[in-house]
Amino acid sequence: MTPAGAPPDAVRPAATVVLTRDGSAGLEVFVLRRVPSMVFAPGTTVFPGGAVDPTDRLPVRRWAGPPPSWWRDALGAADAADAAALLVAAVRELFEETGVLLAGAAADGPVTGLPAGADAVRDGLATHRTGLPDVLAAAERWLRTDLLRPLARWITPPGPPRRYDTAFLLARLPAGQDARVLTTEADQGRWARPVDLLAEAASGGIRLLPPPGPCCWSWPGRRRSRTCWRCSAPCRSDPALPTATTGTARFHRAPAG
Repeated sequence: MTPAGAPPDAVRPAATVVLTRDGSAGLEVFVLRRVPSMVFAPGTTVFPGGAVDPTDRLPVRRWAGPPPSWWRDALGAADAADAAALLVAAVRELFEETGVLLAGAAADGPVTGLPAGADAVRDGLATHRTGLPDVLAAAERWLRTDLLRPLARWITPPGPPRRYDTAFLLARLPAGQDARVLTTEADQGRWARPVDLLAEAASGGIRLLPPPGPCCWSWPGRRRSRTCWRCSAPCRSDPALPTATTGTARFHRAPAG
């Protein structure tokens, strides 16, 4: 969801989650189709995600996983505070749009989500009446950034009415949770293999945004989520100036350790 009051030509920070699971025919990702009335990428098949909201910058009391300074380096963020906001935005948007919540009652172990009232909480987040850090603090839940991996970073090329500097993050579907369409910004949600989505796009059946570098579009159809999880970290993405036609960015692996 785009924050109100941002200049129309501003490049807004954003986060997107490539949510994966193991299907019967190989790795699957969860995608949404944006409604035709959307200003940015109408009718396009996308991963769950959106712009950083001011509430995403609230302090997180229970943070599990690499510290914000690690994420700063992995994502090429300006500072640790910006990196933390990207992680909060990623978890919030995934929860708002699909119901999957990467949070738990402990810093490790089962991902238990919220004890009750998830629908009301999602409504409060979507309408900016509350922020995810406050929701997690009230429910005594940990933000599980250990369940995310950095994948890529992509900047919308000049031209569209809205532009985003987007961090792409990888996640595996937690046990006991499932993804579904819970946002008015999309009219369809489904699990599909990346190779099948590419084939649909090639035939004109769906519209995809330009692939964000070496992201999931290059994964073979038979790969498992566990394999992608292992090979995705650690990595760092450095956005180059995008071209008007492809919006491409360059990426490289961070040194081990």
